[in-house]
Amino acid sequence: VYDNLAKAAMTSLLFLTGYNHTYYFFHHPSNINSVFKLSRVLQVCMRINLLAISMCFVLGTANYGVCLIHTFWFLLIWVMMHVGSSMNYEKYLFRLKLLGAAVGIFLFWDCNISRVAKINGVWEASQASWEWYCVSYLHHWAAFIGAIFAINQPIASLQLRKLESLNLLTNTFAKMLLSGTLLVLALTWAAGPLRKSATVYNLSHPYFGIIPTLLLVNLRSVNCWLREHHIGMLAWLGKYSLEIYILHHH
Repeated sequence: VYDNLAKAAMTSLLFLTGYNHTYYFFHHPSNINSVFKLSRVLQVCMRINLLAISMCFVLGTANYGVCLIHTFWFLLIWVMMHVGSSMNYEKYLFRLKLLGAAVGIFLFWDCNISRVAKINGVWEASQASWEWYCVSYLHHWAAFIGAIFAINQPIASLQLRKLESLNLLTNTFAKMLLSGTLLVLALTWAAGPLRKSATVYNLSHPYFGIIPTLLLVNLRSVNCWLREHHIGMLAWLGKYSLEIYILHHH
């Protein structure tokens, strides 16, 4: 169960990776060209990988695929938002671009490409590449879902404020319905897939491992007071969550 929970935590991290970087690219008030400049891309890549590179030199190990996965998703989101950036604020064109990204993710991870690659010897040429593919498969929808949340954050915020302007009964019923549905899904996930062996759990995790994260996001936003307050210590720890994740293995 602990190993499966660790995978769920990793999914939450990648959800935040997708959310934070997409939010920056999509909602940044500065000139659109300065948002995508290469110097910032290199700075972010160095920030993600600096500790892992240092640990490699100090300990002589290179088992830090989590950083490569975060780097990969950052670069993929950068490319997704940068290519055809003028489309990002066109209602239907942008949705077509997101659909194209989703189809690409589906084809790469969900269409048995691993079998084709193994037949052609692509992954077998490098054990590290095969391990990266296996680990990335476990979380291949997390960052994209985070990106969708970031893009729709303003409209979701507006709809939530409209809901809270209604009478108390309607407001409470709607929130309880959504929270209750997510809670039932989370409890079903905890009682079922979470308790399976790692091999069995891995088959369902890419599609259901995001449920606890969605429940947390919903409960965190359930009323105005919770949205306006946070625990400072946890906010500080969140800035170094990737480093903490790496160090906890040692």
